[in-house]
Amino acid sequence: MTKTKLKVYLTPNQQFAIARGREKERTLRQLAEQFNFDRSTIGTFLKRWRAQNRQPSDESKFMLFGSDGISYVRRPVGTRFNPKYQTPTVKHDGGNVMVCSCFSSHVLGPLHRIRGNMDRFVYEQILQNVMLPFARASLWVRYSFQQDNDPKHTSNHIKNWFATDRVTVMEWPIKFSQLQTAWAQIPQSVLTNLPRRCQAVIDSRGFAD
Repeated sequence: MTKTKLKVYLTPNQQFAIARGREKERTLRQLAEQFNFDRSTIGTFLKRWRAQNRQPSDESKFMLFGSDGISYVRRPVGTRFNPKYQTPTVKHDGGNVMVCSCFSSHVLGPLHRIRGNMDRFVYEQILQNVMLPFARASLWVRYSFQQDNDPKHTSNHIKNWFATDRVTVMEWPIKFSQLQTAWAQIPQSVLTNLPRRCQAVIDSRGFAD
């Protein structure tokens, strides 16, 4: 006789109570006995809960006039010096605004303006005064902080701050073995049709049919 496993649904109050109990370092057995669920159900929920409570962050620069990158202009042959096909410029590039923010799967974090040059000390102040208060106010349980490998992010000064404030930082980038595993999970039909799909985008000049 085959035993059928029933799907268990946790109410929002139960989810919050279980996550809070785990935050207080209660064991899976203790939580299972308290809420009358088996340990596998509690473990599966906590694993999914941790995956949802990630907090990526990054900084971006926005130009007040034009772009500081390469600009392309499409024009007829022989109209190179026609003002209609020229990109206007201003002295000193018109200035820019640099901002930093973070978010989770539940809510968007505050947008913080960065004044002056961004270094490890400025980044530390952002972590201390912007990221950490947002995380403590909006995330109920332990979270994982995600950032890229910018030198100021990976400096020993910032690593010490993370260790002192007990902030868990996700590994970046993912390991090559993990990338190979994810690539192997893509259906073969998608990979086979990929050249045809790319050519269709090129033929339509980026527009959908």
